[in-house]
Amino acid sequence: MNPAITRKIASLFMPFGIAALAWIFFLRLWTASALFIAALNYAPYLIFFVGFVLSYWFNRSGIFFTMSILLLCHLWKVNYFPAPGGVLDPIMIYNSVCFLVPVNILLFSLFKERGILTAGGRNRAVMILLQLIYIAAATTPGGEDIAGLFTWNIVSPGLLGATPITQPALLVFVIALVALMTGHLSGRVSMANHYAGVLITVFAALYYRNQHMAGPVFFSASGIMLLVAVIQDSYSKAYLDELTELPGRRALKEDLLKLDGSYAIAMLDIDFFKKFNDTYGHDVGDQVLKLVASIIKKVGGGGKAYRYGGEEFTILFPGKRMDGVVPHLEELRETIAKRAFTPRGKDRPSKKPDEVKPGRKSVKKLFITVSIGVSEKSKHHKTADEVVKAADASLYKAKKNGRNQVSC
Repeated sequence: MNPAITRKIASLFMPFGIAALAWIFFLRLWTASALFIAALNYAPYLIFFVGFVLSYWFNRSGIFFTMSILLLCHLWKVNYFPAPGGVLDPIMIYNSVCFLVPVNILLFSLFKERGILTAGGRNRAVMILLQLIYIAAATTPGGEDIAGLFTWNIVSPGLLGATPITQPALLVFVIALVALMTGHLSGRVSMANHYAGVLITVFAALYYRNQHMAGPVFFSASGIMLLVAVIQDSYSKAYLDELTELPGRRALKEDLLKLDGSYAIAMLDIDFFKKFNDTYGHDVGDQVLKLVASIIKKVGGGGKAYRYGGEEFTILFPGKRMDGVVPHLEELRETIAKRAFTPRGKDRPSKKPDEVKPGRKSVKKLFITVSIGVSEKSKHHKTADEVVKAADASLYKAKKNGRNQVSC
């Protein structure tokens, strides 16, 4: 299996694990003390408050407005009464909520970040307000025709009659979950795994509509998933290079502080990179960086690759001596030099076609080379910063001696 897909699947364990733990906890809640249950009623509000602060601080509007929807849903469930009557029909409200909440979770996961206190943020707030007005109109006397969308049966009830959630809402939940899983596995939707977990816990909260403690348990779990999403996303922005998806310079500095004992450090630079940019444009330059990064992240010898900056990369070899890593660096250099590179034009498909159409214009293939300098901890270079400087000096020597080589 593709390692990237394997990592994507593994990243589902955290949100789905929280959902599973919440469900187990809910089923065993009858053994909890009255004091604990009383405290649990306040947990969603505390979690959502922290979530609002963090999502505002890190400008995660998708998380902010998803939490807004969840908070409104929880507030409604706390005050929900199953018997119909009064000005607003609670059954109609329930059907409306079950249909609209998964729609909102999916939309907020797909919307591009536009900020919170911005025009984009105001548009999202207006969207939520319009839905509240719609629910109010659909659930007042005479609004049955408006609410009919939420209750019609797509198929014969059969087994689906066992759930209080209507068939249109079930369909929306399934569509949203499939879309989020697809977006997560393809890498096209940021934090889609967390949104998928939220969708599952919200479904559980709505499914157990007549059980008061379902709200505190499952909405708390949803809030925790979104908190983790904010933290993980902020970590990625701070420590991972967005273009190459390699750890960035900040991550390198922290890992240098952890080095102990023997280690080697290599500095790698793409030859004539400025010429690539000047000749083919910065878009092609970015493609070159991504290609090189995809190769060096697979370096052998226990090395870990980082983007140092620009066209320069760093590789750490903890617990290794220089003579043990040079063969791996030579292999890496040769792999890059032999890899043909085809600039991706606007008409080039994202995936290689199974069959090349006759008459298709051939595209010029380019070849990339790199220069590498390597050094190790020694009596002359006692600190990580000194080893990095020595590796950088060796890199300069490699470029001065003709490039496309490893220099010690």
